[in-house]
Amino acid sequence: MRSSVLARAVLVPGVAALVGVATTAPPAVAASGAQHARPNANVNFFDMGCKSGFLLHQGKRVYVAITASCTALPLDEGKLQNGCRAATAPLGTPARVAGAKRRAILVYNSFTRMQGTGVKRHNLCDFNDLALLKLAKHDAKRARGGIPGLSAPTSVSKQGPKSGSTVSFGEATATAGDIKHNGWVYELSATPSVDGTDVGTPVTHGGLLYGMLTAIPQGSVSQTPATVYNVDRAIRYARQMHKFRHLKLLAAGKKV
Repeated sequence: MRSSVLARAVLVPGVAALVGVATTAPPAVAASGAQHARPNANVNFFDMGCKSGFLLHQGKRVYVAITASCTALPLDEGKLQNGCRAATAPLGTPARVAGAKRRAILVYNSFTRMQGTGVKRHNLCDFNDLALLKLAKHDAKRARGGIPGLSAPTSVSKQGPKSGSTVSFGEATATAGDIKHNGWVYELSATPSVDGTDVGTPVTHGGLLYGMLTAIPQGSVSQTPATVYNVDRAIRYARQMHKFRHLKLLAAGKKV
């Protein structure tokens, strides 16, 4: 079981070695409210809110990435989620994404996939936490992959950030902590004040995307740390499905 309470905002998992970063950074995205789907935007799933962590695409199809725990039922704050057992919204469920004119549709959920294939591995059940919302064609054409105010993300990191390093937390900053559970979990030793609506907030450094905020601090005396899960592994797991085998990051400065 996870040791922290799940939040409904996603942070990007961290990276230790800054590999695969573009040598020329794209221009920073304007921080003003652009009318298009993007990372770190509000997502309304049922009557609960979370954040979009990043965008993926296959050709002209564009997907908004959120945490699978954002789709879990019932939506009770403080409930730990085991992806191999948690009840989730069915595929085909609509959601509102800030900046999109039409509803996005839930087309992939790692929890549903693991339950359907009989996964029992502890790390997968607890930390493989990714869901995809498919944008309507009109919104896909207008979608942008950059986080407002940053030139990120441009690539997905396979590893976590170095402990003590400063990372971008959405449009704010946080401090990286320990890497645990065989590289699946990146702790954040210091973050801005967060609540359940921040789950999914992207965590980046330079152009690297680490993951999404998946668990928020709990406890009034000795708080558990906020955590981010390894999103590179979650994307590779999704690619095992034939229909998602060509998933790619929609990078900052790019469009389909």
